[in-house]
Amino acid sequence: MDIPILDFDHLSVVLKTCAAVFDNNERFMLSDTVISQAISRFKDNSAIEEVLPKVILINSFYSTQIYSTERIADHIISADIDSRLHDGDPSVVGDIRRRHGIKTKKTDKEIDFYSFATKYAALHEPQRYAIFDGLVMRLLTALNAQLGFCPRFAQPDLRDYSRYLSVVDSLADSTGLSSLRYKHLDQGLWIYAKFLYSPVNLSENERHVIRDCHR
Repeated sequence: MDIPILDFDHLSVVLKTCAAVFDNNERFMLSDTVISQAISRFKDNSAIEEVLPKVILINSFYSTQIYSTERIADHIISADIDSRLHDGDPSVVGDIRRRHGIKTKKTDKEIDFYSFATKYAALHEPQRYAIFDGLVMRLLTALNAQLGFCPRFAQPDLRDYSRYLSVVDSLADSTGLSSLRYKHLDQGLWIYAKFLYSPVNLSENERHVIRDCHR
């Protein structure tokens, strides 16, 4: 589906509506609540009994396809991320996504767990980290081509996390949605990307609510 013609005010309404759709979806909110409770209970990332339950939950609910959760948990512990995580240091994402030694079976190449790394950081510190998602990457690229809220970029550019954050920040500033940064803005972008590119994952009522924003 092509993106309907938008201006920033219109886009702001659409994203706030999509964030509300997320909040009203029991399945999405259940996963968010369960993970939030686990993180509240296990706030630190220095012991396997703290980190492994969180890795398993995030991997399960978000389908991040990590087949060796214990190895990733050990990797997170060895990265010593806690102080940087609380400061919103983007290097945390780089340290989690790489140098874990988990490789693909076909190519023997280390897997880049970029999306998982952003989710792990953002679910701990939702005001300091944005979640990367492939559909949202596609959406941000299309929105910027139409509205020009930051210098032009291609989708692969957003695999640099600092660049990704700067693009999301520029969009938040341009739409007046800085107060939603990052958690609710993430949710709004994700639902809107689902509506545009994978609507089968939304109910008919949810699609109807979002369609109404474009009238």
